Amino acid sequence: MGIASRLGRAELDRAAADLASAGVAIVPGVLTESEAASAMEHLWAASAASEARGIPAHIVGLDPNASNVRVFNLLDLDPLFVDLVFHPDAEAIVGELLGHDLDRKST
Repeated sequence: MGIASRLGRAELDRAAADLASAGVAIVPGVLTESEAASAMEHLWAASAASEARGIPAHIVGLDPNASNVRVFNLLDLDPLFVDLVFHPDAEAIVGELLGHDLDRKST
């Protein structure tokens, strides 16, 4: 068993509901300002690496404009995002939706 989530029941319920309805959940305080800035730098670097592989970050006809940036295979491009997927709070939120007995595969 990993480190326990720091989220309370109300935060967990709200985040799980947001994720279920909107496909995204904003959970304040999970990352520090510095960690969030670093993750953004990693994201832009991963986008450049993906484009270097020949995978476009913008798909005409699918994306509304060039400001909509996609990064496919993000977990393959930077291990930081693997760490974020397995963050205790992220696992707790996903567990609320999919069940807490998911089999965690090694990466």
